[in-house]
Amino acid sequence: MTISAATTWEVRTDGNDSNGGGFAAGASGTDRSQQAAAHALLTVTSTVHTTTTQVNVNAGDYTVIAADVGNILQITGGTATAGWYEITAADIGNNRWTLDRSAGTSGQTVSGNMGGALASPGQLGKLIANHGVNYHKYWVKSGTYTLTNNVVNTPGGPFSIGPSISISVRGYETTRGDTGAKPVIDAGAQSSLTIAFVGTNRWTAFENFKVDGKGNASVIGVASTSSSRDRVCLIEAVNCTEGIKLVPIIGQSSTTNCATGFSTCLYIDRCFVKGGTSGITGARKVTDTVVTGCSGVGITLDANTANYSCSRLTVHGCGSHGVQLGGGAIDDSVMTNNGGYGVYLPLTYVMERISRCFFRSNTSGPIGGTQHYDNSYTMLTADPYTDAALYDFSPNDTAGGGALLRGAAMPVLGQTDNRDAGAVQHADPAGGGGGRPNLLRRLQALSGASLNG
Repeated sequence: MTISAATTWEVRTDGNDSNGGGFAAGASGTDRSQQAAAHALLTVTSTVHTTTTQVNVNAGDYTVIAADVGNILQITGGTATAGWYEITAADIGNNRWTLDRSAGTSGQTVSGNMGGALASPGQLGKLIANHGVNYHKYWVKSGTYTLTNNVVNTPGGPFSIGPSISISVRGYETTRGDTGAKPVIDAGAQSSLTIAFVGTNRWTAFENFKVDGKGNASVIGVASTSSSRDRVCLIEAVNCTEGIKLVPIIGQSSTTNCATGFSTCLYIDRCFVKGGTSGITGARKVTDTVVTGCSGVGITLDANTANYSCSRLTVHGCGSHGVQLGGGAIDDSVMTNNGGYGVYLPLTYVMERISRCFFRSNTSGPIGGTQHYDNSYTMLTADPYTDAALYDFSPNDTAGGGALLRGAAMPVLGQTDNRDAGAVQHADPAGGGGGRPNLLRRLQALSGASLNG
C-alpha cells in the first residue's frame, strides 16, 4: 500500500519538520496536522510488531485511541525505516497502530512524531519526492520561510517537486483556500538556486506564494520545464534574477524588480510586471497583462513561431520597445511612453496583424521595423490612464485619452459587450449604467485623436 491519495498535508512556521504533517481526508479519525505541536511523540522504546505493518506503541509514550486513524506518523529515529506512514487502524487493546506499509523488521525500534504540521517548504519537497502520489493536496500557512541552505528538499532548503505526479501546493492565510496573505519563501543569504521548482510533466498547481530573491546572484523565483503541464497562479516574485521561468501556464501573477520578469513561459494571463530589465521574454500568448518600468523591452514574443497572439496589453514607460513582435498578432492593446517603438517588428518574412491598438509618446514612434499585413491603430493625444504614477492603468474619461479605450476592444463573437482596450478595465460608478461609451462621447473622444488605418 501507499499513503492514501486523499491525504492533505500542512506546513506552518511554528510547526516542526519531524512532525507527521498530514491526514487522510475522509478517515474516521481526527485531523491532528493543523496544529503546531505533534499529537504523539514516540521514543525508541516503541517497536515494530511481528506483523511489520504494525507498531507497538510504548504506553509511556502514548495511549492509542480510535481518533488516531488517518493521521500520519513520521519515523525519524530508532532502527525502523524512516519516512512518513499513514495510520490505517488503531488496536486500542494492544496499544498498537497499523500502518499503510511495513516499517521495517520485527523488533526494530521506532521514534518519531504523529500529527503536527511541518515547518519548511524544503522538508515538504522531501516528503513529496519520497511519498507524493497523484491528488495529494499540500497547504502552506502564511508566514516567512527563510532559506538557510541551498540543498534542495532539505529542512531550510529550496523546494522542488520531483516526481511526475498531479498535485496541488497552495498558500493560505487563515483558512485553507482563502487566498489571503501569501506565504513568503525568502532566499535569505542563499544564491545560485531556484526557490521553488514545480516541473513534474503532469498537472501540478502552485498557487498563492511570494518568492523573494533578495537581489542575490542567480536566483530564480519559480521554475518549471518546457515539457511540463504545470500552472502557477497568484504568485508574486520579487528581486530575482528571473522571476518565473519555463512555466507553461501563468495566471494572475506579478514580478517586481526581477532582471527578467517572465522568462520563456508559454501562456501568460492577467499578470503584472514592474521594473527590472526585461518584462516578458519568449512567450507565445500574453493576455490582459501590464508591463511597466522595465529598462529594456517590455514584452518580447517568441521569434521562432508565428502561432502566437497577444491581446489587451498595457505596456508603459519601458526603456526600449513596448512589444517586440516576431509574428502572429497583437490586438486591443495600449503602448505608451516607451523609449523605443510602441511595437517593433524585427522579421522580414512573417505576417503580423496589429489591430485596434493605441499609442502615445513612444520615442521612436508607434510601429517600427518591417510591417506586414494589417496595421490599424489610433494615436492618443492625451494621457489615457487614471494614475500611471500609482500604477492604476484603468482608462480615464479624457477626450483623446482614456475615453478612446473604453469599449474599444473586440467583443465576443455574436455578443455586445463593453470591453476596454488595454489590460485594465474602467470602473463605472455604483448604480450607474456604464457600458460602452455612447456615440456622442466617442465622437468627442475621436475629435482629439489622429487615426491611422
